[in-house]
Amino acid sequence: MAELDYEYLDRLLKKAKENDSDALAELYAATYRKQYRYACQYIKDPFLAQAILKDVYTCAFENIELLDDSRRLASWLEEINYRICHEASMQDHVPSHFLRAKIPDLEPQAAGELLNHIFARRDMEPATIPVEILESWENYKKPGFIWEKAAACIFLLLLLLLPCLFLKPSIVAERTNVDSASNALYVIRIQSLLPVRSVNATLDNSTPVHLRKSGSKEYTAEIISNGKLKIKAVSMNGQTAVKTYTVTHLDMDKPVFIKSYTKDDLIYLVVQDTYSGIDYGNIRGLKPVSYDIEEGIITFRIPKTPTSVIIPDHAGNELKLLVSPIEE
Repeated sequence: MAELDYEYLDRLLKKAKENDSDALAELYAATYRKQYRYACQYIKDPFLAQAILKDVYTCAFENIELLDDSRRLASWLEEINYRICHEASMQDHVPSHFLRAKIPDLEPQAAGELLNHIFARRDMEPATIPVEILESWENYKKPGFIWEKAAACIFLLLLLLLPCLFLKPSIVAERTNVDSASNALYVIRIQSLLPVRSVNATLDNSTPVHLRKSGSKEYTAEIISNGKLKIKAVSMNGQTAVKTYTVTHLDMDKPVFIKSYTKDDLIYLVVQDTYSGIDYGNIRGLKPVSYDIEEGIITFRIPKTPTSVIIPDHAGNELKLLVSPIEE
């Protein structure tokens, strides 16, 4: 077994006295196997030995200020271990028969769970690095086994990157001009921890929608007709997200001509536009004498020659009518 690096342990001890969970966890990883074997040999019961191990390190962590030299760490823990084992042996305890042959190993995962219970007892946050990883690093031992350390680092890196293979992007699209009847402007945001490989959109699963990139993972789209807007995003890990939005209330129809009549030298046109409404200010061809918004009646002077009148709505749709003079 490699010799412990006491200079490194001294630095850990200093951090441990400041209630650093990671430092305490590394001290635990460096010593728990020996303390577990000691408890098993003394008490002859692996299950009770685990409970004793929990009490040993709870007591040690609470009194870590009393330890001034990491070279005394093992013997100091054994003193605590002996006292707790002795107290346990004074109780009505029947030794386990299978310990006569061999002491069972304490798996790193079980040791890690014991450590988390110890931190919970002291109302401390658990360590950020699992016990099995700390043991594989062996930072608390003197330099050696470089290849093993490198392999452990690579394994940890792969372990950290593994969840990234399954991260899916999410899509959030918001219409910014909700009052417009001529077009629908959408701001599309792709939420993903990974870079985005592609983003595309279609209307009614057939018509491509042009997306203009306006940020790192932000796009804008202009929709000029009603339908189902389908947005698809693919992240670098190949995970795909699809979201559909319903585009409505866009005025696609021109104003409707209802009827016309004349009186004196004036002609009255009755028109209607259900969605966006008549844009009276932009009527072209003839200048209206007056208009009644409530009734949809537009009044013109009868022209001397046939004249085209263009009546638009607020969405840009146009109704074209030919107004002719009255034959006498």
